[in-house]
Amino acid sequence: MVLYEKRDFSGEFSGPENGAATEVERMLGRELLWLSCRHHIYELELKVVFHEIMGASKAPEVQLFKRFQGNWSLINQASYSTVLDCPESLSIFNEETRESIIKFAQTYINVRNTLKMFF
Repeated sequence: MVLYEKRDFSGEFSGPENGAATEVERMLGRELLWLSCRHHIYELELKVVFHEIMGASKAPEVQLFKRFQGNWSLINQASYSTVLDCPESLSIFNEETRESIIKFAQTYINVRNTLKMFF
């Protein structure tokens, strides 16, 4: 049996001790296969990359993302380029960081293209 997990960070659904999904497993007498939506998987991956590059933030909202959100409507979403199209945009980073960002972007695009087959 497969259970799709809608991530809630309150733990009401996915808490390891008393979450609703844990209770369902107990009632069925077996473990379930957990799948999270790709949006939340990417969110966790990007959080790691962001913390690696920018450092962890104690604030509930990261100002960089608030500015990005405020300017989202100014971005031509029909015509954009990625770091793979414009590697010179990474010139401000050292070589190791540049390689890490490019590797992450290549992996993300491969995963995204693979997942498109299923959705």
